[in-house]
Amino acid sequence: MTVSYNARRGVERLDVPPVPWLVDAIELVQVAGRGADYRYEVIEAWPLRAPAAPPPLQLGLLG
Repeated sequence: MTVSYNARRGVERLDVPPVPWLVDAIELVQVAGRGADYRYEVIEAWPLRAPAAPPPLQLGLLG
């Protein structure tokens, strides 16, 4: 996570809880624009196959 490239001082530690997300593609990107127009442009993208089955839940083991 980037807070600021131009921070004048260090930023205090920020605890961010884990965020589960599904990665469904890999992309090759390049930087485009400057300042407020700074962005990434996708050069190529490769979709990934969906998982074969949902991961098993073992919540009962944690209690």
